[in-house]
Amino acid sequence: MTTPADLIGSLLDGRYRLIALLGDGPTATTYLGEDVSLQRQVAVRVAHAAKALDPEFRQRFAAEAKAIAGLNHPSILRVYDWSDDAASAFMVLEYLPGGSLRQVLDQHGTLTLPQVVSVGSQAAHALASAHASGIVHGAVTPANLLFDEDDRIRLTDFHAVPAGRDPFASGEHRFDLEHAKYASPEEALGMAIDGRSDVYALAVVLYEAATGSVPFDATSAISTLMARVGVALPHHPSLGQLDALLARAAAPEPDARLDAAGFAERLDALAATLPGPGPISAAATRRSTATAVVQGTQTTGIMPQPDATAMIQESVATSGTTAAAVPMQSSIGFRPPSATELTGSVPTVTNASQGIAGAGRDPMTVATAAVAAGGLGTEQLTDVDDAPDWDGPRRRRWPWVVAVLLLLGLLGGGYLAYRSVNSANVPVPNVVGATKDQATTILADARLVAAFGPGAISPTIPVGQVISQSVAPGTKVKSGRVVTLELSIGAASVTVPSLAGLTCTQAEAQLATAQLHGTCPTAATSYSSTVPAGQVVSYTVAGSTDLNPPAVPSGSTIVLSISGGDAPTAVPDVRGLSYTDAATKLTAAGFVVTQGSEFSSTIPLQQVVRTVPAAGSQLAKGGSVTVYVSAGPAPVVVPSVQGLTASQATAAISAAGLNPQILGPAGTCGATVPPVGTSVQPGSTVTCTLSG
Repeated sequence: MTTPADLIGSLLDGRYRLIALLGDGPTATTYLGEDVSLQRQVAVRVAHAAKALDPEFRQRFAAEAKAIAGLNHPSILRVYDWSDDAASAFMVLEYLPGGSLRQVLDQHGTLTLPQVVSVGSQAAHALASAHASGIVHGAVTPANLLFDEDDRIRLTDFHAVPAGRDPFASGEHRFDLEHAKYASPEEALGMAIDGRSDVYALAVVLYEAATGSVPFDATSAISTLMARVGVALPHHPSLGQLDALLARAAAPEPDARLDAAGFAERLDALAATLPGPGPISAAATRRSTATAVVQGTQTTGIMPQPDATAMIQESVATSGTTAAAVPMQSSIGFRPPSATELTGSVPTVTNASQGIAGAGRDPMTVATAAVAAGGLGTEQLTDVDDAPDWDGPRRRRWPWVVAVLLLLGLLGGGYLAYRSVNSANVPVPNVVGATKDQATTILADARLVAAFGPGAISPTIPVGQVISQSVAPGTKVKSGRVVTLELSIGAASVTVPSLAGLTCTQAEAQLATAQLHGTCPTAATSYSSTVPAGQVVSYTVAGSTDLNPPAVPSGSTIVLSISGGDAPTAVPDVRGLSYTDAATKLTAAGFVVTQGSEFSSTIPLQQVVRTVPAAGSQLAKGGSVTVYVSAGPAPVVVPSVQGLTASQATAAISAAGLNPQILGPAGTCGATVPPVGTSVQPGSTVTCTLSG
């Protein structure tokens, strides 16, 4: 059976040579590779052979590559190329020598607070960019946060889950213990995830980086997952100013969490109040040490650790693979210090202060950071006699070390004395109700520093204005004191209850129970073919209709649209049709038909004369239409002509619209046929017989 190591030395797509194994996962193996066309190092993620044969997996693999390649952000690992062939499905990625946050934590246990905030800010900005493109990472862990040689973060190994999609839908998602440690409560419950799930995972990663422990960690993936459902992030003294912010970012309910952009903004604000983070990864530490040696500010002579590429080369060489394919990364400008330099004079304080403190940082902070960063760390000082000499026999360096420590003590004591003399008591101004920028300016004018907490709910103070301050107005404090401010995030969100099937009155009562106000303006009435007349069709909040799921600030006004039933439609014109044809046409239009009859001298018998409502009138479906059918012309009554002469009778009968017929030679009319008063059709013949 082929193993991942068997592919080392092979050439993919005629361009990417696999040099060394970097890591193996459930679906793919990652190699250090060389792009032979561009002659640069890359990371190559090669799908396992069994996975590459699955068309659905290859489709997802390519979709992930395309999606991530489209995310142009400095804190997201770049994708250079990919292939979704069944023979060799692979992805070509940017290669970073700084290792992962997982490796840093495994080696050192924790980061300093400035380092945690720096890592979190970069990762949160990367997530915000991905979320803006509709992509959820789906697996934020320390192993997926990589460092370049300048300690800049790259987010990698996107699961590329579309926002709102069930994480289990593809069949690839699985929970091992490592992933479970950082999964959100909604993911633990098998619910669809979105960007807020990534924010939760990042908050847990930062918690571990600051405290050295993972919250809710248990012996199995299932118990680890379920321990966080409905439970707030535990407090820890190591979190300091991060405590409230991480609690907000890792709230058990997604609706209560910050989004990635908001998380990044608050981390940036916190970072502005902290000293610089200093080197984090091994690559950055080496780079910092080499730079210090070149500039003459580091004279301990401690040998830099070999970088990741050099170690891979050594491993490759040992395994028999040609190492020449991996170009060495040299420490530019570095040379081993000589014995004279190791025992020579200490650099002047003026140069050291200008080189670091001149950038706007206090001398004491610089001195402390130098020790904490490892340039003069306690471990290195203890082992200084064991470090190898480059240009001669080993020499004792204690005099130099003692001089530096004494110098740092003098700097620290002088700085503290300076701060004590020059820090005046100043009154804290009242900034409640001010905006973020206004509050920052007001405090700065008072020689105080503004910091911002995660925000708080307020039904009265507008969003973005200060609700509270950590130091009461009027209190006198030392200048430079940090005053933490909480900004309003608006009223608490409440869920709009279901209003389906309710009348206006019923809906208003239901909304009042939920601390919301309902109104049913006539102008909002709408027709509906599915909702009965008088019931709620839809509702609008702040101009947004039919929110789903509906979460709005408490006290919001909900505008209700009440159904007016089916929309009216025009009555068809059925004049001149038979009643049967007319009834068929009107019924098809949704109307109820009744029949009427009327005389007409113009419309033939049994044809439609008119409808009520008239043709073209707007009528709701289900309305009644009466169809009037012609009964022919109206009947005529035979007039009385008895006793009239022939000419007189003829005139009277003709005037009634009848046809006169006079019989007999002379005299006056007697009885008529039909008899007088009989109703006959117009034009009927009336006969009159003359007599003596």
